[in-house]
Amino acid sequence: EPESTKQTYTPYYIANFRHILHCVLNVDDNKILFNEEDMNFVNAFNSISDTSQKLYVRLFQRKYKWLRCDKINYPDITTNAFLCLEELSKACLVDSSISDMDLETALNLLSLPEAKCLAKHYNFNS
Repeated sequence: EPESTKQTYTPYYIANFRHILHCVLNVDDNKILFNEEDMNFVNAFNSISDTSQKLYVRLFQRKYKWLRCDKINYPDITTNAFLCLEELSKACLVDSSISDMDLETALNLLSLPEAKCLAKHYNFNS
C-alpha cells in the first residue's frame, strides 16, 4: 500500500467511532446525558494521536478487561503498540496499574508454560 494512501485512509472502525461521538455530542438534548467524567473521556480521546485513537477503538471492541501488552498486536495500526499504550495510559483511557487486579485475573493472564513455571517455583502440585 503506498505511503500516501496510508496517510489519508481512515479505517471504518475509527470513522464510525468518531462519527458516533460527533453525532451524539452535537445534539443539545443529549448533552445532559453526559457527566464530567464522560466529557473528560471525550476530551482525552480527542487529544491523543490518530494512531492511539485507532488502537483504543480496537481494544474497546475486544471482550477482555485485561490484556497483556505483549499480546496486543495490530500491525495495520502500529509496529510499536507500547508507545500507544503509554499515551493511552497517560490520557487515563486505559488502566495500566495491576494493583487492583485480583489474583485469579492475574493468573488467567499467564500462558500455560508461565503458569507451570510459577507452580514449580512455589512447589505447587497439580
